[in-house]
Amino acid sequence: MNQIIAMRSLLITAAIFTSSVFAMASGTNPDGKDIYLNKHMEVIDKKKEAVYLCEIVAQTEEGYHAKAYFLTGELKMEGWFADEALTQPHGTFTYYYQNGQVESEGSFRDGSKFGLWQRYDFEGNPKSEKIYATLQMMQAIDAFKH
Repeated sequence: MNQIIAMRSLLITAAIFTSSVFAMASGTNPDGKDIYLNKHMEVIDKKKEAVYLCEIVAQTEEGYHAKAYFLTGELKMEGWFADEALTQPHGTFTYYYQNGQVESEGSFRDGSKFGLWQRYDFEGNPKSEKIYATLQMMQAIDAFKH
């Protein structure tokens, strides 16, 4: 009898945990609709093709702060977008592995990666950094060489 009660308690606890993780991942968005992302972190309409679920967590003069989650509930990304449609990343971003370790962090400017990006492996060890330049910077460097 005690085993049955313990099993029921365990199942109830698991159900509550699962529903709270899903509620956290589904979030709320300005229009009340879920935002689905594909494997490239692009907004899509089809839930069946979704790899991530996204929510807008804040809106300021700087833009829209969004978080994306794996469909199992773990945080995948948080960052800033210039537009409510989440098509123009602009600001600081952090990406995570499913185990919670940071995958990379850096900034976007006008929709493109910009400046120094820190990268990490699955266990949290630093990988080589990457530096991203804008097209304007590359043109200025090229003009300076000639």
